[in-house]
Amino acid sequence: ANLYLENARASLTTGNGTNWWGVGALVGLADNETQIANVHSSGTITGQEAGGIVGVLNGGSDISSSSSAAVIVGYLWCAGGLVGSAEGGESRSSVISDSSATGAVSGGIFIGGLIGGIWSQSAPVTVTRSFASGNVTVTALGEGYAGGLVGLLSHEPSSGTAISESFATGDVTFSDPRSDAASNSIGGLVGASNVDGSVASAGNSITDSYSTGTLTGVGPAGGVAGKNYAGNLTISNTYSRSAVHGEASAVGGVLGTFDPNVPVITASFWNPTDADNTHANSYGTQATQAQMKTAEFYSNANWDISATMPTTKKWVSCADHNGGYPFLRWYGTLQGWTCETPTPPSPTPPGPTPPTPKPSNAFLLTPSGSSSSSLQSVITTSGPGVAQQRGSFSSLASAGIARRLNACTDSKKITKAGRYTLSCKLTSAVRSARHRGAVRVTLRTTFTPTGGAARTITRFVTLKKTSSGVTG
Repeated sequence: ANLYLENARASLTTGNGTNWWGVGALVGLADNETQIANVHSSGTITGQEAGGIVGVLNGGSDISSSSSAAVIVGYLWCAGGLVGSAEGGESRSSVISDSSATGAVSGGIFIGGLIGGIWSQSAPVTVTRSFASGNVTVTALGEGYAGGLVGLLSHEPSSGTAISESFATGDVTFSDPRSDAASNSIGGLVGASNVDGSVASAGNSITDSYSTGTLTGVGPAGGVAGKNYAGNLTISNTYSRSAVHGEASAVGGVLGTFDPNVPVITASFWNPTDADNTHANSYGTQATQAQMKTAEFYSNANWDISATMPTTKKWVSCADHNGGYPFLRWYGTLQGWTCETPTPPSPTPPGPTPPTPKPSNAFLLTPSGSSSSSLQSVITTSGPGVAQQRGSFSSLASAGIARRLNACTDSKKITKAGRYTLSCKLTSAVRSARHRGAVRVTLRTTFTPTGGAARTITRFVTLKKTSSGVTG
C-alpha cells in the first residue's frame, strides 16, 4: 500500500502462448486473496498477461485506489492498463475498485484499457468506480478482442462479471485489415462477452457506465460492447457517444452483434450522429445530443441522476463539465467539480426609479473654410438630433448706433452618429458690409440631441474686404 513506482521497466516475452505468464510494475501474480491498495505506477511493461500494476490477479485478490500511467505492450495473450488478466477465486470474488489507467495499451489477443481479460470461476470478478483513458490497439492477426475498459468478459456457468459506475475515453483500434472479421470484435467498454460452457443463469452485466472513444475495426464494433457470445449479458443505464466504425452488418451505438444469445439492454442510449450512421443497428435507444445533455432525459428513464453537485446520486449532468453529458458523481467529487446554478436577478430596491440618463450632446466642430458666399463647418455627433449654425455681425446704423445683423444661417436634421457639413450662406447685408471693409462674424454652432439638451460652440470668423465690383 501507499507505493509509487516511477518509470518502471518490466519485460517477459518468452513462452509458447499456451502457458500462463504474468508481468506487472508491482507484481506478476497476485494470488490467494492478495490486497493491493493505493499503488501508482508509470513506465513500460512488456509481456504476456501484462498490466500496469499486476500481471495476473487471481484467487479472490483485490486492487483498490490505484492507478497506472504505464505503456503496456502485450505479447500474445492479454494486456491491460492496470491488470493483464483477472480471475475470481473458488469462494471469494476479486474486486477492482476506485482505480484507473491512462497509458496506451497494445497487443494481440484480449486487450483492454484497464483489464485485458476477465475469467470468473466459482466466484465472480467485480469492477466498480474505475476508468481508463489510454488508447487501445490490437496488433495481431486472427483472433483479437479489445475494449476501452476490458477486452473480454468470460465466466463459468455459475458466476459472472459485473462492471458498474465505470467509464472509458480512449480510442480502440483493430489495426490489421487482413484479420478475419468473424473472430474479433471491439467495444467502447468491452470487446466481447462470453460464457465458458453451457448457457448460464448467472451472466455478465454492465451498468451505470459510459464510453466516448472512437472505435475502428474490421469486425463487430459497439459503443458499449462489441459482441455477446453464448451466455447472458445485461446492459443497463449506459450511454455511448463514440464514433463507431466496423463490419457493416455488425455496428451499433450500444452493441455490435450477438451470437446466439440476445442481451438484455435497458435505458441505454447512443447518438446516431456519433456512430457509423450508415450501418448502425437498433440495439439501445437513439437520442439526440441535446437530449443526452439534460438530466431530465435520463431521469425519465429511471436513472439515478441529478443536475447539481454535491448529491448522493450516481450520476450528475450539468453544462459545466464533460461537455454537458452525464458523468459519474464519484468522479466529479474526486475532481472537485461543482455545477453552478443560475443566480436569480436581484429584486428592484424600493424607492424612486433612478432617472434615465440624457443622451449626450457632445460634438466635434471642425472649420472647413469660407468663400464669398458661405461659411462652412464639419460637425461630428454621437447620435441623432438637429445641428444649427447661425452667424451675426455688428454694423453702424445711419444714426451712428451699432446694431447686430444676421450674417448667415443653416440647419440640418441628423439621423445617426457621424460627420455632417453645415454650409452657412451669407446674407446680402454681410456681403454689402464687406465692400466697405473687413467684417468680424460671430458664428454659433448648436447641436441638440434627440431627447436631450442643446450645446453651443461659439467662434469668430473675419471676412476680408471684397472689391467694390463683387457683390456675391
